[in-house]
Amino acid sequence: MVELARDGVSAADAAARLGPPDGDELDAYGGTGDAAEWALHRRLIDHDPRPALRRLTVPVLALFGADDEITPVAVSVEAFRAEVRPDLLTVAVLPGGDHRVQTGEPRRLVEGYGSALVGFVRVAAGVT
Repeated sequence: MVELARDGVSAADAAARLGPPDGDELDAYGGTGDAAEWALHRRLIDHDPRPALRRLTVPVLALFGADDEITPVAVSVEAFRAEVRPDLLTVAVLPGGDHRVQTGEPRRLVEGYGSALVGFVRVAAGVT
């Protein structure tokens, strides 16, 4: 998928070459042939967020699901901690959460999501 995206192959051609996706792979490579989604994937493949993270001047909540199979959680947390001012950064890695910080069937937000979000907003707003 990465090679096809870097080579500028269209969404439809990539879907044809990669074959029918299984489960979440549909999202992973835009298997629907959706040109806009494929274009987004192409832009994100080699994106380095570090320069943008260095420029942040507002409080940031970096919230991850521990079981995310799309975003490399440990590498991402390391990047946030290396590049965002510590006084602005709150990191939360929630057990059992996937890429959307969800778990179970039917899908639901993982335990602790609401309290992490509300706690961050309260601190950022100066409300304790």
